[in-house]
Amino acid sequence: MIDYPKPEIYIPIDSSNLKSIIPTDDEIIYSALCRADYRYVKGGTEFSVSWQTHILLTTGGLAYTEMNYDKSKEDRYIPWHKLYVNNTGLNVNRASWMIRNSRDDHTTMLMITANPDNPETIEELATRLNKFHTTYRPFLIELKKEWIKVNKDNPDIKKKEKKRVEKTLELMEKELKKDLHKDQKRKENQQKKAQKSKK
Repeated sequence: MIDYPKPEIYIPIDSSNLKSIIPTDDEIIYSALCRADYRYVKGGTEFSVSWQTHILLTTGGLAYTEMNYDKSKEDRYIPWHKLYVNNTGLNVNRASWMIRNSRDDHTTMLMITANPDNPETIEELATRLNKFHTTYRPFLIELKKEWIKVNKDNPDIKKKEKKRVEKTLELMEKELKKDLHKDQKRKENQQKKAQKSKK
């Protein structure tokens, strides 16, 4: 039994039409604004595409708006088991997803940003991103474990798909362990500096 995070709504759920593509059985647990971007190569030249999108996290997956090569936009819903949370160690990247979709030959990065209609200080945004990192990465890891368990003998899912989920689970567990260790060391160093300043 998965314990879902408590709902956090940073921008109104009806800020976009994303709710209309969410399965009826899903419950919304997170609503925020993201900066999205990807790069692709055409004719030997690399192009960069960036835009803002509303995101909705649900008990079943993620809904967001994708920008196509022709600049048209398309609302998409991605099940949790197909998502990969990447972290480079920077606060802003702790709230990033890399979304791979079979229809695309690029990887879309989503990074949570502040809501301009409800300004946050740098410290407040950093706190929110860190909370996301410590909440949703373990949550997604548990969901992947559950998916692997439930679909272990499912003949409708290809072995390649199962292997992919298992691989991303392994990578996420290693990254999370490493990053939590870094966080602990950072806190210890901050405490040492604070103690020295008192002397």
